[in-house]
This record gives sequence, C-alpha cells and structure tokens, in this order.
Amino acid sequence: MRSLSLSALTSIHAQETGEVWLPIIEINADGWPEPERFVANTWAAITSGGLTYDPLPFVIGLPDDGGEDTPSEITLSIDNVSREIGRALRLVDGAATVTLRYVLSSSPDVVEIGPIEFAVLSYSIDANQVTAALSVEPLLDQQFGRHVLNPVNAPGLF
Repeated sequence: MRSLSLSALTSIHAQETGEVWLPIIEINADGWPEPERFVANTWAAITSGGLTYDPLPFVIGLPDDGGEDTPSEITLSIDNVSREIGRALRLVDGAATVTLRYVLSSSPDVVEIGPIEFAVLSYSIDANQVTAALSVEPLLDQQFGRHVLNPVNAPGLF
C-alpha cells in the first residue's frame, strides 16, 4: 500500500489541478563514474533530495500490482535527440539499473511513489529513441537471510 502526501491526494481527487506529477529516473551502470539523472519534462532541471535531475523527454509507467502471474516488466522510452544516452549505454560492461521515483513539481523533495529499482533486461537504440525493457524480478531473486531452502536442507518443501 502506498501512502501519499495530502498535496498528492488532493491533486489526484481534484477535477482540475495545477499540480504536475514528475517521474524522475536515475540510470546507473557498471563502468559509469556516476549515475545519470533525468526528469520527464522539457522546461527545467529540478533538484530532489539534493540531487539535480536534468530535463529529458521520456515515458515510463509503473509495474502492475497484479498477482504472481503478472510479469513485473515495463518499458522506458527516452528521446535520443542528443545521442548521449545511446553512447553511454553502448559503454556499459555489465549490469545496468534504473531507479524510478515520482514527485510533485511543487514539492520535489517529497518522493510520492518509489524508489522502485529495475534491472535493464535489454535495450534498443535508433535515431529517435532509446527503448529499454525493465524488470523488478531479477532484483527480487537475490538471497534474503542466511538460510537457503533447497531439497537437501528442507526436503518437506519440495
């Protein structure tokens, strides 16, 4: 269950609102000196949590909250006008991750949704955009706790 600020709830339930929801992403990859940070707008950079997010047009959604049978994959589409993201992704030698947060334009330091971390499963680059398939699943496969349950030490489970 997500808890939202009063401003966020008011904007969601209002028939009309001047509030703008901004998705902000942080792309991190092996071999990069620091993550790339972007906000999905075209007019100005924002500062959230003391970090600057540069404006860049992109489209991203939220994973379904469905059941176990629903895949937790989404697509991230970034405009490839400057070609910087495409060049940077070609230099990745290993894993890449995307961290998604949603903030309000009036209070960018308050994270309304997130952080949600995704592993980059694959990506394609063309003249107009970079498209990446993102998934939560590989991050959920990491071991939690010190015991591994397998047929040898927990035969009753298998």
